[in-house]
Amino acid sequence: MIKSDQYIRDHLHEANPAVTYHCPHGLVDNATPIVINGIHYGNFFTGQFFLDKPDLAFFRAQAKKYGFDEEAYLDAVKRVPIWTQEQLNNYLFFIKGLIAVISESGLTKLKEVENRKLIEVSEKRHRSILKSAMDGYWLTDTEGRLLEVNNAYSRMSGYSEDELLTMRIPDLEATEDPELVAEHMRTVVLQGSDRFETKHRRKDGTVFDIEVSIQFRQENDGQCVCFLRDITEHKKAEKDLKESEERFRYLSDGSMEAIFFTKDGFCLEANQVAAEIFGYSDRSEFIGMFGTDIIAPESHSIVKSHMLTGTFEPYEAVGMRKDGTRFPVSIRAKAMPYKDAGIVRVTSITDITKIKQAEKALMESEEDLKESQRIAHVGSWRLDLASNQVVWSEELYRMYGFDPTVPPPPYTEHQKLFTPESWNKLSTALNKTKDTGSPYELELETLREDGSRGWMWVRGEAVHDARGVTVGLRGAAQDITERKKADEALKASEKKYHSLFQNAQVALFRNRLSDGKVLEINERYAKMAGYSSIEECMAEFNAADAWADPNGRKELLKILQENGFVSDYETEIIRKDGTNIWISFSATIFPEQGFLEGSIVEITERKRSELERKKLQNQLNHAQRLESIGRLAGGVAHDYNNMLSVILGYAEMAMGKTGPEAEVTEDLREIYTAGLRSRDITRQLLAFARKETITPEVLDLNICVEEALKIMRRLIGEDINLVWQPSKDDCLVLMDPTQIDQLLANLCVNARDAIANVGKIVIETETVFLDQKYCAEHLEAKPGEYVVLSVSDNGCGMSRETVDKIFEPFFTTKEVSKGTGLGLATVYGIVNQNNGFINVYSELGEGTTFRIHLPFHKEEDAAPRARTVETLPQGKGQTILVVEDDSAILKLTEKMLKGLGYQVLTASTPTEALQQAAETANIALLLTDVIMPEMNGRELAVKMGEIRPETRTLYMSGYTADIIAHRGIIDKGYQYLQKPFTVSDLAIKVSAALTRNQKT
Repeated sequence: MIKSDQYIRDHLHEANPAVTYHCPHGLVDNATPIVINGIHYGNFFTGQFFLDKPDLAFFRAQAKKYGFDEEAYLDAVKRVPIWTQEQLNNYLFFIKGLIAVISESGLTKLKEVENRKLIEVSEKRHRSILKSAMDGYWLTDTEGRLLEVNNAYSRMSGYSEDELLTMRIPDLEATEDPELVAEHMRTVVLQGSDRFETKHRRKDGTVFDIEVSIQFRQENDGQCVCFLRDITEHKKAEKDLKESEERFRYLSDGSMEAIFFTKDGFCLEANQVAAEIFGYSDRSEFIGMFGTDIIAPESHSIVKSHMLTGTFEPYEAVGMRKDGTRFPVSIRAKAMPYKDAGIVRVTSITDITKIKQAEKALMESEEDLKESQRIAHVGSWRLDLASNQVVWSEELYRMYGFDPTVPPPPYTEHQKLFTPESWNKLSTALNKTKDTGSPYELELETLREDGSRGWMWVRGEAVHDARGVTVGLRGAAQDITERKKADEALKASEKKYHSLFQNAQVALFRNRLSDGKVLEINERYAKMAGYSSIEECMAEFNAADAWADPNGRKELLKILQENGFVSDYETEIIRKDGTNIWISFSATIFPEQGFLEGSIVEITERKRSELERKKLQNQLNHAQRLESIGRLAGGVAHDYNNMLSVILGYAEMAMGKTGPEAEVTEDLREIYTAGLRSRDITRQLLAFARKETITPEVLDLNICVEEALKIMRRLIGEDINLVWQPSKDDCLVLMDPTQIDQLLANLCVNARDAIANVGKIVIETETVFLDQKYCAEHLEAKPGEYVVLSVSDNGCGMSRETVDKIFEPFFTTKEVSKGTGLGLATVYGIVNQNNGFINVYSELGEGTTFRIHLPFHKEEDAAPRARTVETLPQGKGQTILVVEDDSAILKLTEKMLKGLGYQVLTASTPTEALQQAAETANIALLLTDVIMPEMNGRELAVKMGEIRPETRTLYMSGYTADIIAHRGIIDKGYQYLQKPFTVSDLAIKVSAALTRNQKT
C-alpha cells in the first residue's frame, strides 16, 4: 500500500482524469485529484478492484505464506469487485463530474467570503452615491418614519435633510390620508415591493407628481427602501403627447384609409376607418392582433416578408374581413415613434376593390372586343397614307394567315394578298375614298400565306386631321369564307334536304303554332299517325287535337317559349284509329315565323319495358327491406327466448309446488300466462325472420283447412259468413302442421278486422302451374306447380301505400293496444320459409284477397295430422348431461329434469361437458344448446359420440343458425327442443329422444 500511495503521489500531475496503479497480484488502485481554482486540496480514491479475474492460487499461497486464515482470506479476495474497462471508464466519468461539482461548490464558498467583504465596501460606496443621486432616496421603517434621505429629495421637497428625518410619509403625501398610507405600507410588507405614482407636497405648499419604487427588507425589524422621482415634467409631456395623439386620431379617423400602429407585428392601435373597412364593430378589437390576422392566407407570405424585412414600398395583397370575405387592398408603411413603444410601424391599408373592378372591367372589355372579333371573324385595320404603313388587329393576321408577331407588309405589297380581280376592286375603292372621303363596302377573294384562298367582307372610311385633310384610312374586315362556302353548299343542301326529309327513319314535321295545323311532314310521320299517305294526313290530321292529355301540349308550348327548344319530351298521342302510342318529341320553336319543327320517335315498346322494369325493381326493393327487418327481428326474438325460458320454467314449477287455494298461485298463473303470450310473440318474430325451427311433413292442405274451420269460425264470430271452397285436386304441401294453423288464423283475423259489421270471408284452394313469363313479372316466383291458398274478404280494403307495408313487423292500421302488428309479418315469414310467395289484391272500399302460393309436393301417402294428447312422461333414473352456457337456463333445466325423475349432470361449456362424459359412464342423453362458445352443439355431439357412442342427443335453442337446420327446417334425424319450453315440452321431447333412432 505504501508503494501504491507513493506512485499515485508522484504521478498526480499526469491525472486525466485519474491516476491508476496496478499491483503485481492484479489489484488496481485509483485516485482523482480535487483541484479548486488551480489549488490541489485533496484526492478522491476509488478503492481497490480487479480488472481481470483474480488468480486465487496466488492468494491462497499468500495466505499460507503469511499465516492468514485461508478461507477468510480467499473470501475477502472474492468480495473485491471485478470491473470491466467500460465500467471503470463510466465510473471515472461520473467521479470527474462529481469532483467538478465539489470544486464548483468550494469555489462558490470562497467567492461568497470575498463578496461579503466587497459588499461592505460597496454599501459604503452606495450610500455615498445615494446621497448624490438625481432621484430621491428614503429609508423608512414600517410605520412610515423617514430614517435616511438624500440631497435629491431635499431639493425636490424644499425641506432640509434634518427636517425630513423628523417627518413621516403622511406629512409629505398629498393624495393619501394617514390611514391609506398605513394600509399601503402593510401591503408593501406583504407583497415585498411596489411601484406607483402619487403626489407630494413641498414645504412651500405646492404639489408635485412623483413616481415611487419601494422595496421591503427584513433586517432591523423591517425597513423600506424607497426611490422617488419627480415626474412633473414627464406628466406634462404625457399630457402633451395625449393631446397630440388625440389630434392625430382625429386626423386618422377622418382618413379614407385603415391605419394600424404595430410593434413586432402586433397591433397597438388602429383608427375607426379600419374597423369599418374590415367589418369590425370597434377599432379596439384590433388591439393585440397579429398583422396577418386581417390578411387572407394566400397573401400571408408577401405581408410577412415586408414585415420581417422592414421594407416600406407600397404593394398589393388580399385582405380578409371579420366575416371571412376577401377583398383587394393596397398596403404602404413607414416607421415613426409612438408613445412608450419607441419606433413602430405605421401601416395604411386602402380598399382597392373598386379600382380592381374597374381594371377588371377594362381588361374584360378589351378581351371581349378581342374575343368578339375572333368569334365574328372580324378584324380591324388602319393605313397611314404618309408612310404607307398598315396596322392590323390580331384577327386580321389570322384571316391573312400571317404570324401576329411579325409586322404586316406595307400597303404597296398588299396586292399579293388578293386575287387580281379583287385587288382591282379594292384599289379603285381606296382611291375613291381618299379623293372623296366616301366609305366603301366590298367582298374580296384573298390569297393566304399558306396558299389557300378565302373570302373577306371589307368596309373602309377616310381619317381626317384637324384641318379636314385625309391622312389615312381605317376599316373593318370580316372573314366570310365559311359563309361563301355555305352559300355554295346551300343549293346542294336544299336539294338533299327534301330527299333526307322524306326518307328519314324518324317522323319529321313542321306545324303551325297557333292551331297545330300540319305544314310539312314526311312519310314516317303519316304512318305513325295512322294514315296511308302524306296528303291524307296533312288534310285530316291536326297535331293540337292528337294529344291524349290536352294539358301536355300547353306544358310543351310553355317549355318551347321559355327555352326555344325541347329535347326528348315524352307523351301519348291518339292515332287515326283511336289507339294511343307513346312518342319522344324533339322540336325547335320559331315564334316570329309562327311555326315549330322537329322530329318524333315512337317509344311505345320502350315505355312498356320501363314500366315492367320499374315494377320488378319495386318488388326487389320490397323483398330486400323485409329481409333486413327479418334479420333484426330474429336476433331480438332469440335473446328474449332465453329470458322467457327462465320465466316460464320457474313459474310452472312454482305452481306445481303450491295448491290452488294458495294466494300466490293466481299471481304465478298470471306470470305463466304472460310468459306464454310473450313466447307467442317471439315465435311470430322468428317466423317472420324464417328462424322459427319447424319439422315439415307432407300434408293435404284441403284436409288441414277442413280441420281448422271450426276454430276459424270461432275466431271471426257469428256476424261474418265463412265460406270454404276446396279444390277438387289434391293439394299436397311439405310444411309443419302448426304453420298452417298460424296462416289461417292470422289471415282470418285480419279479414275479420277489415269488416265493420256483417260480411263474408272466403277460403279457397287450387293448384296452378306458373310459367316462365309469369315468373319474369313476379320476382319471388319460380316456374313450376303450386298450391294456392286464398283468403278474401269484402271489408274496407287498403291503399297502395298500406299494401306496401303490411308485412313489416309491428306495422298496423289499428288503434293502439288493438293489435301487435305481427300477424301478417308471421304469414310472410312462414310462406317465405316454405319457398312460397304472396300476392295481395286490395282496393279501398272493395275488400282484400291474399293469394298464398306454396310449392306443390309430389310425394304420396300424405295424411292429415294426428292430434293426440299424451300423459306427461316420467324418467326412470336415467342420467342426462345438460350443456348450456346461460347459467339461469342451465339451473332451471336441471331442476325440471330432476323433478321428472332423471339424474342430471350439468356443464356450462363444451369442454366441461366432454370432461364429465369421460369420467361418467351410462349417460343416456346429451341435452345441449345449439349455439355456444368453443364449439356448437352438433360438434359437441360428434365428439360425445366418440367417447360415449351409446349416448343419444337432444338439441335445444331459440333458433338453430343452420347448424342442424336450413331456413329453420330441422334436418331429418335430429331431435330438437324449441326455447322457451315448459316442463311438459321438456318431458315429451326427452322421452322421445330416449326412444327414437337419431343421428348426431
